[in-house]
Amino acid sequence: CPLPLTTLDFIYNFTQPNLEIVWPCEVRFYWLSLQPFVKFVRFLLTYITPFTIVLGVLLNTISFVMLSTPILCESNLSLYLKALALSDNGALVFNYAMGIAKSHFIFVNNLFMDSRFLCSLNSITMEFFQFTSTWLVVVLTWTRVFVIIFPFGIYGHYNNCSEIIIISILICISFIISLTKLYSGGYETDSVFEFIPCQKKIKPWGSAMYFYIALSTWLPLLFIFVGNILLIIHMKKTEKVHCQLTQNFRHKINRMHHTSRTLFVVSTVYLILLLPLGIVETLELYWDIILIKFPATEERKKAEYIHWLKEKMLLKWCRGLCFHVYHWNFAINFFLYCVTGEKFRNAVTQTLKRYKKVMFSICSTYVNKCISCSKYFTYSKSVQSSKVLLIKTIVFDEHSISGSVSAQNGNIVANT
Repeated sequence: CPLPLTTLDFIYNFTQPNLEIVWPCEVRFYWLSLQPFVKFVRFLLTYITPFTIVLGVLLNTISFVMLSTPILCESNLSLYLKALALSDNGALVFNYAMGIAKSHFIFVNNLFMDSRFLCSLNSITMEFFQFTSTWLVVVLTWTRVFVIIFPFGIYGHYNNCSEIIIISILICISFIISLTKLYSGGYETDSVFEFIPCQKKIKPWGSAMYFYIALSTWLPLLFIFVGNILLIIHMKKTEKVHCQLTQNFRHKINRMHHTSRTLFVVSTVYLILLLPLGIVETLELYWDIILIKFPATEERKKAEYIHWLKEKMLLKWCRGLCFHVYHWNFAINFFLYCVTGEKFRNAVTQTLKRYKKVMFSICSTYVNKCISCSKYFTYSKSVQSSKVLLIKTIVFDEHSISGSVSAQNGNIVANT
C-alpha cells in the first residue's frame, strides 16, 4: 500500500498486531478523502466548543442568579429552571470541558489513566449531568401541560415542596442510571474528542447501549413531542374560553400562557438539537452491533469489512458534528428566556441598569479622584515654583544689598 499506517492519525499505538489487516489500504485512501469533513468537525470541537463552554457557564450562572431574585422566584417553575441551569453547567464542565482537556493535555488524561477511581467518577459525572438536563426538560414540559389541562386541580396545589421531591427523585434515578457507565463504556471508548480511554470497559458495546440511547434520546424526544402537541391544543382551547371570563382571571391565564410559551420554546429547541444526535447514534449502534463485520483475508468478506469500516468512520464524525450542535443546548437557554419571557427580560434589563449606575458611580469617583490629584499636583507645582521664585528674589536682593554696601565702603576708603 502506498499509504503508511501513520496516515491514520487517530491511531496511538502502532505496535498492535495485524494493523495492516485491520486498516486496509482502501480504508486509508477513504480516510484521506474524508479529511475535509474531519478537519471541519475537529475545528468545531477544538475552537468553537471551548467558547461555547465559557459562554454557557457564564450565561447559566446569570440565569440562576436572576431566577433567584424575588420577582422571578414567585413562578412555580423557577426551581426547575434553576436546577436546569446547574445541570447544564455540570454537563458543560464534566462532559465537554473534560473531554477537551483530556484530548489536548496529556497530563490531564494521564491522571485518569492512572487512577481507576477518577476514571469511574468521570464516567459517572459525564452521564449524570447530561441525563439530568435531558429529563428536566421533559419534567418542565409535562408540568406545564398538567397546569394547562388541570388549572384548578394542580395550579393551586403546586408548591416548592412537590418540585423539590420531583427533582430529588430525578437526581436519584439519573445517578442510578449513570452507574451503568461503570460497565458499559459506550461512546466514551470511541470519543470524537479523540482522547485515549482511561480504562477498558467490561462491555464496550452491548444491550446496555440500547437502554442508554432509549433513555437519553428517544424517550425524552417522544415525551417532549407529545407534551408540546398537548400544550398547543389546550392553549388554543383556553384562548377561546378566557375571553368570556373576568379580567383578573384573564390576566392569570395570560401569565400562564407567557410561562407556557417560554417552556414550549425551550423544549422545542431541545427537541430540534437532540433529534439529529439521536438518529446518528441509533444508526451507529445498529451498524456496530447488528451489522458488525470483522477483518478477513477472503475477498468477499474483506470487501464487506472495508465497506463496513468506511461507513463506521463516516458515522463517527457525523456523530461528532451532531454532538457539537447538540451541546449548544446547554448554553442558549438564557437567550430563550430573554426572547420569550417578559418578566425575565425586564429583570435582566433592570439589573443591567443597576450595575451600570454602580459602575458609572465608581468610574466617576475614580475620575474625580484623578482630577483632584492632578489639580493638587498642578497647585503644588505652582506653589513650589512660586517659592523658588521668591527664594531667588530674596537671594538676588541680598546680593544686591551686599554689593551696594561693598561699593559704598570702597568709596569711603578711597575718599579717606
